[in-house]
Amino acid sequence: MLSNRQIKLIQSLKQKKFRSEHQLFIAEGEKIAAEVLSSNTFKIEAIYAVKAWIDKNELILQQFRNVVEVSNNELNKISQLTTVNQVLLLLNCKIQENLVPSKWTIVIDTLQDPGNLGTIIRVADWFGINEIILSKNSVDLFNPKVIQSTMGSFNRVSVKYEDLSIWLLSQTREIYGAVLGGTNLYKTIFPEYGILVLGNESKGISSELLKLISNHVEIPQEGGAESLNVSIACSIFSNEIMRQNFQR
Repeated sequence: MLSNRQIKLIQSLKQKKFRSEHQLFIAEGEKIAAEVLSSNTFKIEAIYAVKAWIDKNELILQQFRNVVEVSNNELNKISQLTTVNQVLLLLNCKIQENLVPSKWTIVIDTLQDPGNLGTIIRVADWFGINEIILSKNSVDLFNPKVIQSTMGSFNRVSVKYEDLSIWLLSQTREIYGAVLGGTNLYKTIFPEYGILVLGNESKGISSELLKLISNHVEIPQEGGAESLNVSIACSIFSNEIMRQNFQR
């Protein structure tokens, strides 16, 4: 049974200030729980689940002492989902497992939408890119909507917040920016190692950062759409970069 104190704490983690204060975040659902339980990226502070899920996962749960059986009603009180699942994990924000940096890094300037970040993390995971650098004013990785939309990929992709100007100036790899009016993506030869910079959903890459990007590249357009969603643009760029790498 959950205490009122536990319920209040978990409910508060919907807000960034309380996630920062307690250094905790939540992840929900059977698929994400399976991903977390099989990895060592984030420390599990507590597992709240209904009896049916606990019984089904009895063997793997033997290594955890902090499993709390809850009713459907109790789970509904602490869940951030519209449709409540069977399990909610309380996780520590500190990453325990250091991922080996990939050949490519995705950098994003002022990303605001949690759904976009979650999708970009999934895209990066799909193409084997396990490092994303965000400007400090971007959406919080531990926002429940971000975590849910990653579908577990947050366990395998390192997300860091940096002053992008300083970070880019410290790099030795070639830097490519998704910029309208740049070189045709499909006529660009990408190196084995590099950095891809994407911009804000509506304003693109800031003028300050554009000065630091030596290669401006655009996705060629045939139709009449005004713009592409940043997560879709990330998918297209990542696919082309990895396609060229696979051909080496």
